[in-house]
Amino acid sequence: MKINLIKQLSILSLGFFLVACQSTQTDSGESNPEIAAEESSSSELDHDSHDHDNEGNEEAPETIEIEGVEDHYHTGGLIELVAVMDEEVEHDHWHWFIRKDESSEWETVADQSTSEFVYEAPGESFEVRAILYSDDHEAYAQSAAVEVIVDNH
Repeated sequence: MKINLIKQLSILSLGFFLVACQSTQTDSGESNPEIAAEESSSSELDHDSHDHDNEGNEEAPETIEIEGVEDHYHTGGLIELVAVMDEEVEHDHWHWFIRKDESSEWETVADQSTSEFVYEAPGESFEVRAILYSDDHEAYAQSAAVEVIVDNH
């Protein structure tokens, strides 16, 4: 029941996010520069309030498991994953990262700062990983890279 509640809250959050994204568009389909600039500056303040020198490439024990990965997804489908640790921890500062393949750099996924990852499936497969940070923004634990297969058969 708890997982169903989490899924419902995740879907509801995604809906609010999509509505908020649409509100930055004018009726003609062009971005409203005032709204976009305001959102960008407030997002940058929150995002840059801690160090990002090695973000996504930190060394930390691989004690996080990513659960909920399906056999494959279709473009536009909802990907819902959960990062799980065996031990209880005080930290709650999560970042999720994706990359196209092993030769690509890890990229931080915006607006994914909890142990839950809700993401719209892009047009191609990718790898995802989660890192849990301590209060002083040191990598505390990480997951192994997990392949998310997007197959539009």
